[in-house]
Amino acid sequence: MLVLQIIIGILHIASKTAYSSFINLTLFALNITVVLPQTVLLFTGRDSLPKRAFSFGRYGYVVNALATVFMLFFSVVFAFPVAQPVTGSSMNYLVVIFAVSLIFIVSSWLLGLSKRFTGPSEGTVHI
Repeated sequence: MLVLQIIIGILHIASKTAYSSFINLTLFALNITVVLPQTVLLFTGRDSLPKRAFSFGRYGYVVNALATVFMLFFSVVFAFPVAQPVTGSSMNYLVVIFAVSLIFIVSSWLLGLSKRFTGPSEGTVHI
């Protein structure tokens, strides 16, 4: 973890554009992780959800649809450059960094990490 913090610190010192794109990537990835389960619920139905204390009931589809549209809109907005005119130093390289990250993640998964991954066991509480 310390190595990652050092790399991010050096990135901030070396290039403000690269650092800004990296921070935008974290926001973009957070939006994607929020919107994916909501989108799956929209297309597969909410009947597969377990019994829970809080539910939107029949309004759940509307809430999921609005949240999905909202998050997709902001995910696109995060990819725009932050200043005009767009130059090499003011360009938002979010899409490039996201593509490289996605290639790294998918290749790692295909090259063997899928065999070592163990997900959380359902219903187990660790204290």
